[in-house]
Amino acid sequence: MMYFVMVILIALIGLVAYLFHHFRQERDSALASMSPDQREHFEADREYRAAVVRAEQYYGNAVNGYERSVKAAQKDLQLAKEQGRQRVGTQKTRNGDVRLWQDRIETPQGTHYFQDGRVKAKATSKGTLRVMKERTVDTRELYLRVETPAFISQLQCNPDHSTAVRQFEVAVINASHAAASMRQGREHAMTRAAAGLATAYEDRGCGAEDCGCARQYATA
Repeated sequence: MMYFVMVILIALIGLVAYLFHHFRQERDSALASMSPDQREHFEADREYRAAVVRAEQYYGNAVNGYERSVKAAQKDLQLAKEQGRQRVGTQKTRNGDVRLWQDRIETPQGTHYFQDGRVKAKATSKGTLRVMKERTVDTRELYLRVETPAFISQLQCNPDHSTAVRQFEVAVINASHAAASMRQGREHAMTRAAAGLATAYEDRGCGAEDCGCARQYATA
């Protein structure tokens, strides 16, 4: 099988070499029979065709480069829009889940964005866990209180999760205090990313008067 493949490959190489040699002979013969004016025209036409091929290759490379630049700039803008809006964590309670994001908190009673006012959070507990004779008496209660300017959530939690609830309390307070700087950072990042995308569109040639791409993304 390998021998058969090698024979075919050698035959193909020989055929290509023959055709190339034959073509060169015909071309040289045709050039020899041309007048000086015909030869000059032939050489000019050949140079023109070669220039067209080079121009098409350059244009294709440029378009591919522009497309990569635009996609990268679009990704940067999307990442900038998501900055400061990442999910921090979730605390399960007996009244429903509480979800904390960098810019807001969602409780069963509603959603509050930190830009509309700071949030207070407090974990409180009471009761004890006692073993009396042959039975265990568990009077423990654990609550997470979330106070926003619009509503208050008093949420009962599993007392076995005291450490996690208190950590969540701290996370809520920290997110509330950091929200303003997070928002400013997002706005600055979006401005830079939008400017980069506008530049990428202008480099493509669609940021001119006949296209609003650059202006659209510069104000996104």
